[in-house]
Amino acid sequence: MSYCLHLWRVSDGSESRCLFAVVGAVAIAFFLSSASPLFPPSDHRFLPWYLAGLRIGAFGILTSLRVVAPSEADFLLQCRIIDQYGREIERASELPQPKDGEANWTKPVRGIYMVVFALVWTVSVTSFFFFGTAFRHWFSHADRDSE
Repeated sequence: MSYCLHLWRVSDGSESRCLFAVVGAVAIAFFLSSASPLFPPSDHRFLPWYLAGLRIGAFGILTSLRVVAPSEADFLLQCRIIDQYGREIERASELPQPKDGEANWTKPVRGIYMVVFALVWTVSVTSFFFFGTAFRHWFSHADRDSE
């Protein structure tokens, strides 16, 4: 019987990973709170959606901290196989090879895409929040006017 030992290591770039984790936590909190004016989490019909959002957010945070791996290939690249006595065992098969590199033009394009996506996402979620707040406010006034 053998086990895969995955060791979480703090390495270069850990500050940026922590920053991404904090930004991810703020983003998921912002996203879930923007839905609460129309769909309160106290309602049993919507609670599973909030829990699913928390789960997705937690996975994103743990992935950015490199506590979990997004794919089996990424996980296996960081593993070493040990037996029940703690001795390392050689791998029976070849590991997937990491990407050698990417073209120089892809990093700026990816950066621009991420910034534009973040802006569009923030504006969309903010508009959803304001719509829900206005709708709830209007609906409460309509109830009082009908009495």
